[in-house]
Amino acid sequence: MTDLQKQKLLVAVDWFDPAVRAGGPVQSCVNLVNLLHTDANIAVVTGDRDHGDHDGFSTIKADDWQCWRDRASVLYATPRYRRGGAFRDAVAGFEPDTIYLNGIFSSAFALRPLLSQRSWRNNRRIVLAPRGMLKPSALKMKSWKKQPLLALLRLARSMRNVVFHATAEEEVEEIRNVFGSGAEIFCVPNIPCLPQLKLTEHDKEPGACRLCFVGRIHPVKNLLLLLQQLQQVAGQCRLDIVGPVEDESYYQRCRAIVGTLPGNITVQFRGPLPHHETQAICAECDATVAPTQGENFGHAIFESFAMGVPALISDKTMWRNLEQQQAGWDVPLSVPGRFAEKINELCRMNVFELQSWRRGALNLAAAFFRTHDLPGDYHQMLFGTPLPHSGVVTDKTPDRTAA
Repeated sequence: MTDLQKQKLLVAVDWFDPAVRAGGPVQSCVNLVNLLHTDANIAVVTGDRDHGDHDGFSTIKADDWQCWRDRASVLYATPRYRRGGAFRDAVAGFEPDTIYLNGIFSSAFALRPLLSQRSWRNNRRIVLAPRGMLKPSALKMKSWKKQPLLALLRLARSMRNVVFHATAEEEVEEIRNVFGSGAEIFCVPNIPCLPQLKLTEHDKEPGACRLCFVGRIHPVKNLLLLLQQLQQVAGQCRLDIVGPVEDESYYQRCRAIVGTLPGNITVQFRGPLPHHETQAICAECDATVAPTQGENFGHAIFESFAMGVPALISDKTMWRNLEQQQAGWDVPLSVPGRFAEKINELCRMNVFELQSWRRGALNLAAAFFRTHDLPGDYHQMLFGTPLPHSGVVTDKTPDRTAA
């Protein structure tokens, strides 16, 4: 297929590679480009700095198109340009067939485009990925601001003919709860990283364990609950916390709990790290932990499985029945003591027992790719047509060098 024959996709998202602080949405869009770049011409319009940063990326020329890994053209827009028309200029310059909006509460790349679409739509297909922002737990945060915005979108009839991208059946219901049963929804899972081909060597001493928490320091990620549960852990336990501080008062509460932990517990805040460094830390752990109050997909959780690292998570994600698969544990938030119970079980394991759980985690990740035709499903959702060579997953999944 020549470039002239390919359909054109414009991805609009607040953050893109090399951003690391924004978590899942960045990884989702990076993996989307890696997945479809041979079957579509792709452009990305995004911000020129990481989440929470005051300065732009030092290696990026802002407000101009850049070539990204020979797979997409990317316009990194400064805040002033985002407010002044970066999205409109990207549409006019690239002339896409489909526009893929990410994050329903993004002012520059979702709200304003949706409210002004008469000026640029021109029969283009619009696909909107809420990115978990319609979860009840997410809507409770700043509800005074979010509910009027949703009401405005409904009142302005801005969601007519918009296709929603849900990544799990739970999100389908969340979209319908907000926009009604008539919403057109495609349920297609997020595009995660490829699993390792085999397990790496890993040491484990009975009576000790090493854990890793990857995520924003924010109430919805529920780090405080994990730290409180560590008070009930009997073995030697080390916890590495990787991620940016997004709520300073919540972070201080977490620090206060760390100061009360017994001597057998060691906690280190690593801050935000590049993706490859985060992966290296997780690979050395016996398990990752995510007591989250809600995840749209949970890239950090899947990446744990893909490295053969079992995950101890809450019951508020799409990853369920982990213990039956020996891939980890999904425990109810309503019984927080179960987190300490499972960590104590993990501490007692020897290397051979843990190896079975590591194998189960890797098998879960491999099975995900065997049971999903991601290239075909995404092409159908984004362009409304099947992919001619759809059905072969392994040669179209994101490469192992994805940021």
